[in-house]
Amino acid sequence: MPELPQSICAFCLKPMTDGSIYAHQKCIDKAAKEKKDE
Repeated sequence: MPELPQSICAFCLKPMTDGSIYAHQKCIDKAAKEKKDE
């Protein structure tokens, strides 16, 4: 069975080691905050 590729953050594209699914929680929060500020 092939190894799963390392997850990378959908926002910063850096590898995730904190067990996040698609993005770092801090990146999600940052994006949400910026969207709210518009």
